[in-house]
Amino acid sequence: MDRESVRRPPAPLRGTRRLLLLFLLAAAVIAWIKLGLHPAQLQPSRGGWEIARQFTAAALHPALDYESPPAPGMAPFFVRILRGCLDTLRYAGAAVTLSVLFGFFFGFLGSTAWWAGEPRGSRLRRAGAPVLCAAVRIFITLCRSIHELIWALLLLAALGLTPMAAVIAIAIPYTGTLAKVISEMLDEMPRDSFQALRAAGAGPFRAALLGLLPRALPDLFSYILYRFECGMRSATVLSFMGFSTIGLYLQQAFDNSDYREAWTCLYAMLAMVLFFDAWSAAIRRRINGKAEAPRAGAVPAAVPPVAVLWKSRPRDHFLRLSLYALAVLSGVSLVSGFFLEIRWSGNVSGMPGLLAAEEVRWTFGPGEWERRLANLQRFMGEITPAPLLSGAGLTWREWLGGIAHSALPAAWTTLWISVLSIVLAAAAACLTLPLASRAAAAARPWIQGGRKPRAAVRLAWRLVRHAVKFFHVVTRAVPEVILAFLFLAVFGGAVWPAVLALAVHNFGILGRLGAETIDNASQEIPVALRAAGATRLSILGLGVFPGLLPRFLVYFFYRWETCLRETTALGILGCATLGRLIRDVNSRFRYDEMMVLILTGAAIVVAGDLFSVLVRRAVRRTV
Repeated sequence: MDRESVRRPPAPLRGTRRLLLLFLLAAAVIAWIKLGLHPAQLQPSRGGWEIARQFTAAALHPALDYESPPAPGMAPFFVRILRGCLDTLRYAGAAVTLSVLFGFFFGFLGSTAWWAGEPRGSRLRRAGAPVLCAAVRIFITLCRSIHELIWALLLLAALGLTPMAAVIAIAIPYTGTLAKVISEMLDEMPRDSFQALRAAGAGPFRAALLGLLPRALPDLFSYILYRFECGMRSATVLSFMGFSTIGLYLQQAFDNSDYREAWTCLYAMLAMVLFFDAWSAAIRRRINGKAEAPRAGAVPAAVPPVAVLWKSRPRDHFLRLSLYALAVLSGVSLVSGFFLEIRWSGNVSGMPGLLAAEEVRWTFGPGEWERRLANLQRFMGEITPAPLLSGAGLTWREWLGGIAHSALPAAWTTLWISVLSIVLAAAAACLTLPLASRAAAAARPWIQGGRKPRAAVRLAWRLVRHAVKFFHVVTRAVPEVILAFLFLAVFGGAVWPAVLALAVHNFGILGRLGAETIDNASQEIPVALRAAGATRLSILGLGVFPGLLPRFLVYFFYRWETCLRETTALGILGCATLGRLIRDVNSRFRYDEMMVLILTGAAIVVAGDLFSVLVRRAVRRTV
C-alpha cells in the first residue's frame, strides 16, 4: 500500500455515511435546543451536594448491618439482602424461561424460512402463511415496544402485587425481542439442509426444525444468555413498582439516607450481574471457540454445528455442567417465581433461616385464580374508553383531544431525550473503545514480528485496557432506572437525570460492542497502514473507524430503539417524558387514558424501529 492511499480516507466515510453522521450530529444539536438544556443546570439541587458527598463517602464503607434500628420482625440484614437477590434471580429466571419458550414459538411463525419457496401445489399454505407471518411480526413488535415497567404498571392493576405480575411484565417484551431475533436468524440460515429434507418428503415445519434450527442454535444460545443478564437488571428495576427485589431495598435505604446500606445493595446487585456476565461469557467462548481436533470416527465438518459441538467436545465438563445448571436454574426459577408465591418469614435467627417462609401458596390455586379473574374483569371494564360509557357525555374528539393536549409535548420530549442521550453515549464510546480493544490498546499495535516492547510498557497498556473494560462493565451493569433515581436525588430537574442515565448506561454497552468489533475485524488494512509508516491515531482514523462504522451503526440504532422504550419508562420516576403522564393517570385510576398513552409510546418506538431499518438499508447499499 503506497503513502497516497494512506493519506486518502477510505470510501466508507463518503457519501451516505458522511451525510448520516452529519444528520445525527444535527439531530443532537436540535434535541439540545428543544430540551432547553444548559451545563449550568447540572449544579446539584439544594441539599444535592450533601447527598452526593455522603453517598460517595459511603461507597468505601458498605454496611454490614442496619444503620437505623430495624422494624420489629425484620429479618437480619444479610438475610434480607440475600433474599432480595434470590427474588431478583427467580423473577428473572422465570421470565426468561417463559420468553424463550414463547419466543421460539412466535419466532418460528414469524420467519419466512418454513413457507417461502413452497411448491405451487400448496395453495392454502402459500396464501395463509404470509398473512400469519405478518400478523405474528406485528404482535411481537407491539410486545417489545412497551417497557417492562409500563407492563408492570398495567399488570399491577389487573393482577395485583404478585410474582406473576412481575414475571409476565418482563416476559412479554423479552418474548417480542427473542421472537424477532429468532425469526431473523432462521431467515438468514443457509437453506441447503432444509431443501434436502423437503426433497426427501419432510414437511415444511419438520424440515425447518431439523434443517435450520440446529444451525442457528449456537448463536441463539449466546443471545439467550445475554437476555438472562438483561433479565437480572429488569427484575431489579421492578422494585420501583413495589416488587421485593434487591432494588427495593436499595430504594428504601436511599430514601432513609442509609447510604451505606444502599451501597451494600448496589454491590450485591453488581456482583450478581457481573457473575452471570462472566459465566455467560465463558459459555459463549466455548460455544464459539475452535473445535478440538477430531478423533477417529468423529463426525465430518459438514454436520450441523450443534452436532459438531456435541461430538467433538464431550470432554468440556464446564460447558456441560453449565448447561445442566442453567436448565436446573430455569426450572427452579419457573416454579418458585411464577407458580409459587412465597412470603418470607421475619423471625429468623442467623443465616440458617434464609429460606424460612411464613406462607407458600400456589399461584393457580382455586381461590387465587377466581380472585385474579375478578380483578382482570374489573380492569377490562375500566379500560373501556370514556366515549363508550353511558352518561360520560364525552365525544371521541373531546376525549382524544384532551389526551393529545398533554401527550404530544411529552412524546416530543421523549423523542429528543432519546436522541440526545444515544448520541452522547456513542460519542463517549468512540473516544474510549480503542482503549478497550486488544488490537488497538497494545504496546506495538498492528506490528507483525520485530522486537517485543519492554515488560513495563506491555503491563501499562494491559492495565489501561482492563481499567476501561471494567468501567464499561460497571456503567452497563447498573440499570438506567437506578441511575436516573440517583441522578434525580442529586441534581433534581426532569430532563438531565434521564439524559445522563441513558447516556451512561448505553456508553458502557456501545463501548463493549465497539471494542469487540475492532478485535473481530480483519487486521489487514491496519497492518498495511502501519507498515507504510502511519501512526496509531492515523490508523484508527483511516483504517479502523471507517470499517467499524457500518457495524457500529447497527449497534447504535439498536440501542436507540431501546432508549425510546427506556425514556418512556423513566417518566415513572418523575422525568419529563411520556411515562410521567402514564404514572399520573394511573394514580387517578383513569385506565382508559393510560392505555392511549401507552399505545402512543409504543407507536413512537415502532416509528423509530422503521426509521432505523430504512437507515441501515441505505447504509448497506453504500458498502
